[in-house]
Amino acid sequence: VYYSTLDSNCAQFTDSTPHPLVVFAHGRYGLGVPNNYLGATHLMNHLASWGYVCISVNMDVVHNVNSQAGIPHRGELMLHAIEYMAKECRTPGSPFYTLIDTTKIALIGHSRGGGGTIYAANANPTTKNRPIKAIATISPVNFGTGPLAQPIPHISLYGSWDGDLSDGQGAEIWSRGTRAAPRELVEIYGANHFHFTDNTVYAAEAVEISRESHHDMAQGMINAWFDTHVRGLDRYDWPKYLLGSPRLIDTVDYYISYQDEHFLSIDDGAPLGTPLANNLGGINTPNSLVTWADFNQVFLPDFNPGPALRADWNATNDDIQFNFPATDASGYAVLTFRAAQVHPIDLNTLGTLKDWSVIVGDAAGHLDTALISNYLGGLQYPDESGSLSFGHVRNFKQIMRSFRIPKADLPSIDFTQVNSVRFEFDRP
Repeated sequence: VYYSTLDSNCAQFTDSTPHPLVVFAHGRYGLGVPNNYLGATHLMNHLASWGYVCISVNMDVVHNVNSQAGIPHRGELMLHAIEYMAKECRTPGSPFYTLIDTTKIALIGHSRGGGGTIYAANANPTTKNRPIKAIATISPVNFGTGPLAQPIPHISLYGSWDGDLSDGQGAEIWSRGTRAAPRELVEIYGANHFHFTDNTVYAAEAVEISRESHHDMAQGMINAWFDTHVRGLDRYDWPKYLLGSPRLIDTVDYYISYQDEHFLSIDDGAPLGTPLANNLGGINTPNSLVTWADFNQVFLPDFNPGPALRADWNATNDDIQFNFPATDASGYAVLTFRAAQVHPIDLNTLGTLKDWSVIVGDAAGHLDTALISNYLGGLQYPDESGSLSFGHVRNFKQIMRSFRIPKADLPSIDFTQVNSVRFEFDRP
């Protein structure tokens, strides 16, 4: 158990304010490796320093369970840990007597512990139904449990150089989760699987960024997510860090896919085979595009299973316009879409971001333009991992990232009668 006994002035805590509870589940770090539950002290200490009571559960007891790889058992242990700490909070003489806020609980899991975290969140309503306010997964597995089905805010970190789960299991299970609550996927270029721990290494995987950078990303992003969704706070403008601006670490390249539960879909690519029709009952009009089609992301290197839209362009007069009946979108804060570059296309070179114009129109004929390069530099280049043999399909990753254009950046538009959005590929 990790908790702070000193306040920010290094004096003994004198307040009796209950603190939120965090339960952490480690992964499978090797047979015979002792004390795996102590392998995330960097993260536990960091969260404890922000006033959380953190408990890291020893999962090695299910290390050799073959049925469903022990994932349900890990989730059950996390739920039992909540009950153990809740009892400590009720027990006079316990160091945690009255000091745990059992209305504010969060779960974290790495690797198989990440799968266990999702299992625990899904199983929680049928057990004690504790108020789990948020979960965080780090390179979670996608077996032994279904995707998150409960309306719980979920942040997931995945390293593009993950050599243990190189098939993108973390991105895959995240993308199949519910949209009934905010969710975020952070793809960290050059991060691997085991450097998120204190000191575990895996000889089969390479790494491009330091272990310290892995730790800083996990500490910063998870702390920000919990500050927002567990505590309901907005300290130090943390949500900006969650959405990538300003950057948490300037020297680390990472991209965010963010979706919340409050959305109006213009076109989500479904049903397949209808690329000229959109969800709002309008018509999509491609101009001069090499390809415009619904696209089913079911094969690697796509790590976002499900329908999407694919546009291939090679000239500055290429565009796609989404036209639809005048629609009241005044209740929404941003125009948002997700995109990824495609492997292997000669024009999509490593190290080259893509830019284009997004033009929004309303029924009165007003038009406003935003450049996606104003949002974290534009569309990231296709990632090529370094953890596997040269040319391996899992080295190439097409993982969606989010673009979020605030309404304030489109000042001429009457959002009570929006009727078009155009992607104009005029910025080669």
